[in-house]
Amino acid sequence: MGEAGQAAAGSALSVWGSAVVGRRSNQEDAYRAEYLSGAGAWLLVMCDGMGGHAAGAVASQTACDAFRDAVAAALEAGVPASRALEAGLASANAAVAAHQKGAPETRGMGTTLVGVLAGAREVIWISVGDSPLWLLRGGRLEQLNEDHSLRGIEAEVNLSRNVLQSAVTGGDIPMVDAPEAGRELRPGDILLLASDGVLTLDEEAIAATLASASAAGPQEAVKGLLAEVMRRDEPHQDNCSILVAAVAGRPGLMDRVRQLFAGLAMLAAPLAAWPPG
Repeated sequence: MGEAGQAAAGSALSVWGSAVVGRRSNQEDAYRAEYLSGAGAWLLVMCDGMGGHAAGAVASQTACDAFRDAVAAALEAGVPASRALEAGLASANAAVAAHQKGAPETRGMGTTLVGVLAGAREVIWISVGDSPLWLLRGGRLEQLNEDHSLRGIEAEVNLSRNVLQSAVTGGDIPMVDAPEAGRELRPGDILLLASDGVLTLDEEAIAATLASASAAGPQEAVKGLLAEVMRRDEPHQDNCSILVAAVAGRPGLMDRVRQLFAGLAMLAAPLAAWPPG
């Protein structure tokens, strides 16, 4: 999957996305980014397919395209943002079901999905699965969406791989994170959507990499995160796809103070372990 990004005229956000295959034989992630001038917002969607080989890639691409088209059409018809996102999810799920009906060899395929509408002052989302959506503000990284996986208890029950509790498979969706109200955005905020391949990095490393590269724009932030994932060269590194949306302007005074203290804390952490035992 190639790089994609732009700063749309009239938009307070600039967006960039890119992906790496990691150590997998094929790319099963898909993402889309489109500025909807009528809504005055960016439509972003990230899907991480499953089902093996071509089926995972088909699931993610099918869901991405159906979601994008349905949300854009709903917004154009005057549907409120939260309802438009729900329509997008329903369309994505129906499209995955239809594809499996027409191509029985893809039965059992599915995908995670996180879809976002981000304007100058607010972000609202809908998500299924474990693809994370983060907000970086003042050096602090906060995950906005729910994680519909067993990753948190994986070590306790000795699972050999992460297990999803909910996914877009063409059938019933057990868990959906769809807040009625959005989250305020401020100048200097950064949104990060990713497939779970980015979780090779912990949140501290993600925040530090994102903050250090973001001054040069979202393209450099994406490149920095993907480079750090590949530098670690994990034996079973999954596909990793990243979308970054940066809100124009300088952060407020208190956010700059928080960012300063967060940076000092990162610098001080190695000193806390000195001298070595």
